[in-house]
Amino acid sequence: MQHLGRSRLALVAVVVAALGACSAAPGPPPSGTSTGSPTSAAACQSALDRVVAAVQEQVRSYDTAPAPTANATSTATASSTALTPSATDSPTQATSGTDLAEALTAAREVIVANRCDQQSVTSGLTAKLAGVQARGPIATAVLARLTATITGNVGPTPIAKVVAPGEDLGGIIAQLPAGSTVRLSAGEHRLTDPLVLLETVTIVGEGRDRTSIVSSAPDAAVLVLSPGRIELTGFSLIRAPGSQGTGVLTGPSAALVLTGMRISGNRASATTRGGAAVHLSAQPTDAVPRTTTFEMTDSELVDNEWAGVAVSGAHRVSIESSAFVRNGECGICFLDRASGSVARSTFTDNGVGAAAVGTAHPVLVDDTFSGGQVGIQADEDAAPGLQGNTIRSVARAAVILTGRSTGTVEGTSCPSVQFGIVIGKEAAPTLLRNACAAIGT
Repeated sequence: MQHLGRSRLALVAVVVAALGACSAAPGPPPSGTSTGSPTSAAACQSALDRVVAAVQEQVRSYDTAPAPTANATSTATASSTALTPSATDSPTQATSGTDLAEALTAAREVIVANRCDQQSVTSGLTAKLAGVQARGPIATAVLARLTATITGNVGPTPIAKVVAPGEDLGGIIAQLPAGSTVRLSAGEHRLTDPLVLLETVTIVGEGRDRTSIVSSAPDAAVLVLSPGRIELTGFSLIRAPGSQGTGVLTGPSAALVLTGMRISGNRASATTRGGAAVHLSAQPTDAVPRTTTFEMTDSELVDNEWAGVAVSGAHRVSIESSAFVRNGECGICFLDRASGSVARSTFTDNGVGAAAVGTAHPVLVDDTFSGGQVGIQADEDAAPGLQGNTIRSVARAAVILTGRSTGTVEGTSCPSVQFGIVIGKEAAPTLLRNACAAIGT
């Protein structure tokens, strides 16, 4: 999977916004009729060719990079493919969303001036766009969205659409107006390519025990590239046996909401790595988002090789009443400058229940940890705020604070745990009213 930085993600939004007013093939007013002159016909075809060339160049800028590269994080655990900037990402002459909008405007002016035949314009544009080439899931999704918008297949207002198992989920979403709702019928929906979400959409199942998406897509089952709100509710997202990748992968700008979900079975690969149920991907230097980028309620993240949730860059999360079960490295990993809260949730048999590194500063409130090696661990310059958590039956220690970590540990209990709060030589946390013994190293 190619790198996609903040500028590239924003460009998707620019393209879609620029095309918002172009909800039909560029053409003359309904009363227009073709002049029929060879010169006018040639001008009409030239206008369409300019639009198609702009679309091709736009799509080419999203083509799959020759070799995927894994994101380097500040922890030694496996990570998913990065959606981060690279000096070799963008073709040297890629068009922008503004270029494409200008091509559409110019084409409309030519078509009106030459009174081009509307039927010929629509059919010709549809045929020419069908010949545009795309490599990789992101480019394919961008092409599908542009084609649907330019040819007038995207309506002006949000709708609700029922999708049955076996239908083309990605193709259907490409033609929905922003803000629409997709209702997945009960049963197993199988995907072999990533489901790329470029626009605000809500996808709702009939319950995580009745509706499932089973994906064998490489890199990620769901790629969230929309700058708007994406809601996934009431279904299971399952990694197909024998395939590798992450469940849901976002870029640095996200507004992802999970409710009543189960995401399971994600595995790392030797090349693109992965293995998280949810990876909120970003670089450490990315700007701090203005709002929470990830919300999760009443959801289960189960049996993922790397992490239940990996929070990179400056992403900020809000998680309540959810379960992290048997995730290999960590139930939730806060990396870089990540922040947010996890409240009233359970962590069972994860390698580490919750981990914080870099300068991450999460808040964990009234959570319960059991099994695994460590309940909560902080390293480097992390500063977690721990309040009212219960940790039991872990193999190594309830809480480990090493590196130059600080933060607050308050009201923590750790019944039947041999080592309570283990503090490294340079760590300087504040300890308040804990029912766990503190041990210096």
